[in-house]
Amino acid sequence: MAGWRTWDAQTPSPVFSHSLGKIRTRQDSPTVGRVRCWPESRHGNIAGSVHGGFIVAFIDIALTAGSASIRDGDPVHAVTVELNNHFLAPGRIGEAMDAVVEIVSETRGGMVFLRGKVEQGETVVGVFSAIMKKPQVRG
Repeated sequence: MAGWRTWDAQTPSPVFSHSLGKIRTRQDSPTVGRVRCWPESRHGNIAGSVHGGFIVAFIDIALTAGSASIRDGDPVHAVTVELNNHFLAPGRIGEAMDAVVEIVSETRGGMVFLRGKVEQGETVVGVFSAIMKKPQVRG
């Protein structure tokens, strides 16, 4: 499998994903991609752990970035229709956080079903499932 790659939104001006900091991706298997970020103090909550909103935003970005790592750089060009998340443990500031993203199924109608987990070291911070919709090409 390929090594770590830099994930960049490739836009002429800053977009939301840039607020997450640096993001790296790699392919773990033919159907699983891994996306890594490094939560900073600005991503924290008043309890000193990673804010849940940051984690959910990271998952949403990881759906596309993870699919790109699975498809050798070609992301699923789709919008998130549904994202379910369950927090299992607090995230730690300053420690690498990974989203492990699996494409479960794709339909001919353009629906993409994904699932995965967020982890820091041996700790599973959360689990998620998502549905994305590819835009229809009009001809």
